[in-house]
Amino acid sequence: MKRFDRFPILKWLLGAVTLALVIFGVWNLRRSIQNEAPEWLHMKDRTSPSMTIDASFHRLIEESRKASVREEVPLGSIQYLQIEKNSTNAVLWTSEPVVNQGFNPLAHWEKRLAANDVQWVGWYAMDGAPLKFTVRNDPGRNLLWATIHLKDPVASGATQLLFRVQRQTGRIKLDKGGKYSVYLDRLRPVTDGIQARGVRLPAKATLSRYTPKDGAIVSTNDVPGVYWINSRLPANAPSLSLTYENIP
Repeated sequence: MKRFDRFPILKWLLGAVTLALVIFGVWNLRRSIQNEAPEWLHMKDRTSPSMTIDASFHRLIEESRKASVREEVPLGSIQYLQIEKNSTNAVLWTSEPVVNQGFNPLAHWEKRLAANDVQWVGWYAMDGAPLKFTVRNDPGRNLLWATIHLKDPVASGATQLLFRVQRQTGRIKLDKGGKYSVYLDRLRPVTDGIQARGVRLPAKATLSRYTPKDGAIVSTNDVPGVYWINSRLPANAPSLSLTYENIP
């Protein structure tokens, strides 16, 4: 007969001690992981900073949506360049499509970005509202994984646009005559979806020229600027550009 069979109390005590040691070991391991986890496991919650936007931004979005409905094509891409007062720096809003290929509503979207990108600002909803996101390091690379928490979930099979905002230095070119020039891309045909581009000038700037003129939307009020939507432009329209003078 085994010793523990003659003394059941010893068998019970040994089991209790063993269980306590296992529980303590698991608790200690969990605490160690939480306090000393490698950097790539650490997650940080952030909120994109609030940005100053004006009526021209909202008008560009509204006109683009109207064109999408009128032409019966998707809203493809939007870029909005806000030139700062000094005319050498700018803030660029670029739309990014969030496609839900699953069956359930999509409330979070993952994106990779450079870890040390000093020009990157954040992500924003179509109305300009700042979005919250969670970041973690990508091990072995100088990258971050960001999970953006969407303002409105994307339905199954649907696409939603949000904005990525970046600062741009040296984007605006100054010529010998003291005028500034901005060069943008050439818009694709409407069959590829609605594309829109907008440039907001400094408050005291004077617009000298812009290309193409046909179909462009020009604002000369307190917020001067030029805006193009591909559905308004003639076929084979050239690349977008403008030149202006700035009054300090």
